[in-house]
Amino acid sequence: MDALCDYRVTSRVIKGTMNGFYPYEYSELMIPHETIRAELRKGSAAMNAFDVKTHPWKAECFASWFRYLLAPLVQLHQHFDLDVMYPFYSSLGAEIPGHVTSNLKSMKTSLDLMARRVEAVAAKVKSNPGSDESADYGANLQNDYRTWAEELEVYFAEEERVWPAIYKQFGEVR
Repeated sequence: MDALCDYRVTSRVIKGTMNGFYPYEYSELMIPHETIRAELRKGSAAMNAFDVKTHPWKAECFASWFRYLLAPLVQLHQHFDLDVMYPFYSSLGAEIPGHVTSNLKSMKTSLDLMARRVEAVAAKVKSNPGSDESADYGANLQNDYRTWAEELEVYFAEEERVWPAIYKQFGEVR
């Protein structure tokens, strides 16, 4: 599957429409979430072919992609949520459920841990290419990435359940 050519909505909460148009209360979330999901699918595809014992270069390539593309993309979305969107809607009187805010903070920590894990595996594979130990590190990273990506999907689903009602209540921001 080519993630760049897969234009269907992949949200677990927001369903696709026949004409491809969505009310603003959904599109506000779909733009960042669907962009990140496309990258998560690329990461999953890379993990499916992540044989670092035979191809140790894949560890550094994955780490570069994670370091320079996926992590900054997720960080930017998290920053926008915590530092811009949440305070703005709170100032309008929106009551943002506490678990959504705490889950976002937890996801920030989870991203930091995953980034460190990716870097550590790339360094270990580089220092010991072609070894059984490298293969074990690669296999563990595959599992860690899949777990982390699933946690992010669960968080996105929660946001997609909570935020449309807030957007509708307080109107479209222009």
